[in-house]
Amino acid sequence: MEEVRNTSSVWYSGCLVGGLVGVPTTLITIFVIGHMWSSCNVGVNAGANSLTLILFAPIIWLASALSWLILYGAIGRFNHGVAIMFGIVFNLGLLWFLVAHFGAMESYPDPICPGNVPPWWPSFIPV
Repeated sequence: MEEVRNTSSVWYSGCLVGGLVGVPTTLITIFVIGHMWSSCNVGVNAGANSLTLILFAPIIWLASALSWLILYGAIGRFNHGVAIMFGIVFNLGLLWFLVAHFGAMESYPDPICPGNVPPWWPSFIPV
């Protein structure tokens, strides 16, 4: 039977992993949303869109880091591999949700992007 790991070290590791993994998740999310907005001519101009996304970045990072902290702290005591797998799946789900919700603006119809989805978006990923 596997021994349960020290609880405080697992929570510390979850905080560390969450903070580090939250950065690329945030950067990818902001890049994809910004690229979708520029492809579909959403917003006033690139400067205004960039400012919006920069203000959005800490919220995305915090959501990603907290999810890793909670998942790694709760599951990591028993199995690190399963905790990492659940964290990756949750981060991919968070990335998809944010891109689908904020990137494809339903309230901003544009003839360039039919269905508010840019032409370069893969058809197998629903938005």
